[in-house]
Amino acid sequence: MKKRLAVLGISAVMMTGLISGLTAGAAEVSYEEQSIGLEGVANARQLGGYIGADGKKVKENLLLRTGKLTDATQADLAKLTDTYHVTKIIDFRTSFEKEEAPDPEVAGAENLWISILEEEGDTSNLAATVSSSADPVQMLIDYAKSGKVETMYTDIVVNEHSQAGYTQFFDELLNQEDGAILWHCTGGKDRAGLATVLLLSALGVEEDTIMADFELSNVAYQDNIAYMVQMAEEKGCTEDEVAGVKNLSGVNAEYMQNALDLIDDEYGSMQEYLNNQLDVSEEDIAALQAKYLEN
Repeated sequence: MKKRLAVLGISAVMMTGLISGLTAGAAEVSYEEQSIGLEGVANARQLGGYIGADGKKVKENLLLRTGKLTDATQADLAKLTDTYHVTKIIDFRTSFEKEEAPDPEVAGAENLWISILEEEGDTSNLAATVSSSADPVQMLIDYAKSGKVETMYTDIVVNEHSQAGYTQFFDELLNQEDGAILWHCTGGKDRAGLATVLLLSALGVEEDTIMADFELSNVAYQDNIAYMVQMAEEKGCTEDEVAGVKNLSGVNAEYMQNALDLIDDEYGSMQEYLNNQLDVSEEDIAALQAKYLEN
């Protein structure tokens, strides 16, 4: 597999805003272009237009990724049904996240739960901890101090429970017949973000484009990131703690890069990881490309 390409850091993303687009290799990656324009759903975008295998583009408006749907407006729900024709929604959240903020019903759509994080009664993972906290800033600070932040994606990549969840995700993609498929977690950036990285890799999209798309979450959450950083500074946090809060409020490309490097080092390549760990065969990859890339 080709050597990993360098990616833009969070500071560069925040500086440019990416609102008018940034250039990633031969492809332009823009939040404005990928957004599906939902009012009450954060980080809502689609993957259409990216260049995949054999120079073919990902089909428009079939593959949607978002944050939680809990606060979707009636206009949002109508758009998902009437404009995007969503027929399948995949929820990657934990059981306690789902119970606290259930998805609304989207007319004509099947809602599936695919567990990515192991639970077994443990509410110590970041999403559950922050969502149930009266002081989410302090919880982000505490989590940043835990030492779990930098390995958040590598831990998922090697975890058998997580692998089984992403195997099911690919099964649903392969079995999708009509309409768009939408997947989300709480912020639509970590569990859903890794799912997107894996899918775009299977579709043959270049890694620089994949990583630039991954970093668009920092555009979606730029106001929240700035607020959380300000609150952490006001609480007297150290520079490292503030950086941790910033990374957790958005995404850190280095952490995802570590996961991609681990896939190469431990499993040989992304192709072998998909084949052997996620049970996505070469025939499955060809079928995904035939289904989701333009002719």
